[in-house]
Amino acid sequence: MNKKRILILAVVGVIAIIAFWQLINKTLYKSRASGETVTVSFAPSSGTLTKDVQNTAELLLTVPTGKGIAGVDVTVQATNIKITSLSNVTPIGNPAASEFTEITSDIEDDGSSASKASVVIAGDDKLASSARISVTYTCLQDGEAKLAVDKSKLEVVGNIDGNTFAQGLISDAVFNCSSTGGGTVVTPPPSGPQINAQIIPSSQTAAIGGDLPLWVVFNGAPTDKGVSAVDVKLKFDPSLVQVSTIGELKKYTSGFGSTQGLLPQASCSSDTDCKICADVTGTVCKYGSCTNGGCAYNGGVNTVPPTPINVVPTTPVAPTQAPESQTNCTQLVSKYDNTAGTVHVSYVCIMSADKLPKEAFIPVWFKAKAQGTGSLSFTSAKVTGNIEEDSYYVKTANGSYTILGSGGGGNTTPTPAPTGFAGQVKLNLKLRFQGIVSKPDSKFNSLIVKCSIGDATHITPQVKTATFTADEKGIWSGTLAFDADILPGAGKKIFCKGPKHLQKKICNNVPTETFPGTYSPNCDKDSITLTSGDNNLDFSGITLLAGDLPNQDGIVNAYDTSLVINLLDKEDVESVRVADLNLDGKVGAIDHSIVIAALSIRHDEN
Repeated sequence: MNKKRILILAVVGVIAIIAFWQLINKTLYKSRASGETVTVSFAPSSGTLTKDVQNTAELLLTVPTGKGIAGVDVTVQATNIKITSLSNVTPIGNPAASEFTEITSDIEDDGSSASKASVVIAGDDKLASSARISVTYTCLQDGEAKLAVDKSKLEVVGNIDGNTFAQGLISDAVFNCSSTGGGTVVTPPPSGPQINAQIIPSSQTAAIGGDLPLWVVFNGAPTDKGVSAVDVKLKFDPSLVQVSTIGELKKYTSGFGSTQGLLPQASCSSDTDCKICADVTGTVCKYGSCTNGGCAYNGGVNTVPPTPINVVPTTPVAPTQAPESQTNCTQLVSKYDNTAGTVHVSYVCIMSADKLPKEAFIPVWFKAKAQGTGSLSFTSAKVTGNIEEDSYYVKTANGSYTILGSGGGGNTTPTPAPTGFAGQVKLNLKLRFQGIVSKPDSKFNSLIVKCSIGDATHITPQVKTATFTADEKGIWSGTLAFDADILPGAGKKIFCKGPKHLQKKICNNVPTETFPGTYSPNCDKDSITLTSGDNNLDFSGITLLAGDLPNQDGIVNAYDTSLVINLLDKEDVESVRVADLNLDGKVGAIDHSIVIAALSIRHDEN
């Protein structure tokens, strides 16, 4: 057996072990308290699971209202399942509840059994009447699989006569393991708050090489309740599609319009009460400080601190217009694996309860690779909010996609976003750069260009980069995909900057100029109109001036001109990379004249 003995803190651990031993020994040879029972169940308790895919179930322990749990010793038996981890016991429902100290955590080598023993050293008012343990596991073979609590080893102690709760209803979890997989639905008890996590649209068609936008949507929470954190894991078929971009968690409308606020809980009595987690296991959390009975958050994200971080509280002051960095929830995890076919995204929203999103979504954009039918399915979905239980029961609904052959059908127009949600804005741009009048040699025919979109509601424009290539006439083409907080509509201005160039501000859909570099729009009067999906914009009627050489600082000055002069007539790789502006493979007089011409503009346009 693989025994993992965990001593959390030396002194506290010794005290906890002694206290737990005393509590257990008081009851081992006594009858249990009459009428004071503990109920144990799993959520989810049923469903179809994909073989060899990691899943998580919550082991829920509940004692009568007004009573509290002071210690737990539980063993979980698995049939056709391999248990890979058990989280520590976590209190539910009482915001003032003290954390459990883990005494032992044991898992059999084959994962067929796992046990956990944890205690709370606290007064009765610091005990919770409900607690949970997250069980992480995988199905082994097709067929029935089961998680069950070993009743002969179950001990739950608390503030009752006799100390140990009698065993009430102890329910097992029975699943169907399948090689083809299926969705897992978490069925909440009638009184438990529920939220939906679903893929929208539920089905979609695209051609090979086409874009496939899907939205992970969270909705259906009780009235006046919101989403404070999400942690989702998704599975897709990597032979059919691949992820191109993961967007940010967004509200139903554009941005949250809120600065730092209080964690949506009734009160706090100490700093230990001030934390909010993106997952119910409490492994990815943000910590704050307790002041005047409320929680203030000013620090960064801390994944596994041994104790909460003490932060000096400050009074949040909402600006007239919140910067973009304060209008979004904090991203903890955003990653994908196009080989394994997995997506993992976590967000935490630190704001007052009235500012929490009632409905939220995360856009995920795929690129179609091969013909076939597949699904984007949840392997894990955890959502917390301003509810007494902290975590919602999550009901999931997967989405499917069908990939047709190239040109063989499918969506010919961008798939619209769900009703009420912003869609992705894509810019298909054509640009012209100073001094390049024809297609350069293939080894130079690649420029990394960054562009951003600004409007009246974005103080700091969102910046994206893409690789541009030139045609025979020296016109450069590339595509930039912007996240869903860039809303379609009029009043937009676009900023583009090349790797050796000054930034250009553009406020017309088809800009023109009479002499290279002289385009100067009136952006109070002129603007660009953008739509969801593809926007084909030809900016080749104006010229982006060169001269801001690496490392770029937004200005053409003596550094840039001196650099070109010092590298004149050089053809080595590094010299060409830095100062070859017309991409002819050498640093020459033309490059010198180009950078001199840019001195008339000098600065990036903003």
